Amino acid sequence: MAVLTAAQVRESRTARLRRKIQDNLLAYAFMAAGLACFAFFSWYPLVRGVILSFQQNNFVVPPYWVGLENYRTLFDDPLFYTAWRNTLLFTGLALVFGFVLPFFIAVLLNEFRHFSGFFRVLVYLPVMLPPIVAVLLWRYFYDPGNGLFNSLLRSAGLPESQWTQSSSTAMISLVLVSTWANLGGATLMYLAALQGIQGELYEAAELDGASVWQRLRHVTLPQMRFIMLVLLLLQIIATMQV
Repeated sequence: MAVLTAAQVRESRTARLRRKIQDNLLAYAFMAAGLACFAFFSWYPLVRGVILSFQQNNFVVPPYWVGLENYRTLFDDPLFYTAWRNTLLFTGLALVFGFVLPFFIAVLLNEFRHFSGFFRVLVYLPVMLPPIVAVLLWRYFYDPGNGLFNSLLRSAGLPESQWTQSSSTAMISLVLVSTWANLGGATLMYLAALQGIQGELYEAAELDGASVWQRLRHVTLPQMRFIMLVLLLLQIIATMQV
């Protein structure tokens, strides 16, 4: 039996490593392209933003270092805390509507036996609309003059509203737009999770005399716990970014 020398062992390892790199060269190229995009469009702006926060820059003269002065100015500005309060309020309201409402719509769609495809497309339609179309559509809805919502209020003999131009209705108006825009995606994910639940669990619950609410509480919610947690985290991130 031949015994390999240390030099031959190293040469064999080098050859195997070279073949492995050649076999995965295309994968490394795709990975390098992705890393380059992240570095240029995400990581560099993030690092650059942190550096700029310690500098004074009016884009006329070269920036100069001011240390923590920008942060002191920020925390001394009362609008900073107002912005945080509005952000938290928007996040809370958006979660109340945008997290709970899609779940109940998905439960209803899952029970439909006829025209289920039509209703799914109808629910997902806001996601397919281009953003500029959605903006123009809601601008018409909220128009304080002849907008759709004020026209409906006038026809019902109710007082009109300024909607986005009033401090009492602006927040809920924005929450309504956010809920409408994100309703379709969350509903379809809930619906996919519902259809993955085994039918035998519902049949066993019905044989035990469980009501609709009991089946929802003891079968549906436990089986969908993971997807609901994931969607909750995603919606918290999305609403905080708004």
